[in-house]
Amino acid sequence: MRDAGMKGAIRILRLLVLMWIAGSGITANAAESSTWGPSNGTTVVIDAQDQNGTPQTLASLSGSNGLLIFFNRSADW
Repeated sequence: MRDAGMKGAIRILRLLVLMWIAGSGITANAAESSTWGPSNGTTVVIDAQDQNGTPQTLASLSGSNGLLIFFNRSADW
């Protein structure tokens, strides 16, 4: 029972950290952010190879809980 509680606490902590990381970089106003990347609702096509050379698609990457994709505007700050 104690182990299950600890796992739940770790999951919540991970979620909070991810939310903090995701929100910490958002500092631009709405006018600037509207020009970043694709607009909402744009279809993403994933057709690439993984580290083993196996072709992957959106369907092959999605699990029972879906798929989270994080798009980063730039790695050059």
